[in-house]
Amino acid sequence: MPSAFWNRISKGGEDYVYTLEDLKSMDTYRYNQLSQLEADSKELTDENFSASYMGETFEVDLDGSEL
Repeated sequence: MPSAFWNRISKGGEDYVYTLEDLKSMDTYRYNQLSQLEADSKELTDENFSASYMGETFEVDLDGSEL
């Protein structure tokens, strides 16, 4: 059983908020991407964001269906 799932059951049920450590235990690739984005965000400005992430796309699943 993934630790993130267990944390949700044992630490808060539906109100449990997943952490980056939970994500790391389930999906190391996505964790690394978010960690890099977080590190980059400290150096990025509105002006150089486009240059740093040109060609990258970001998708969000807002309604729970697969993209």
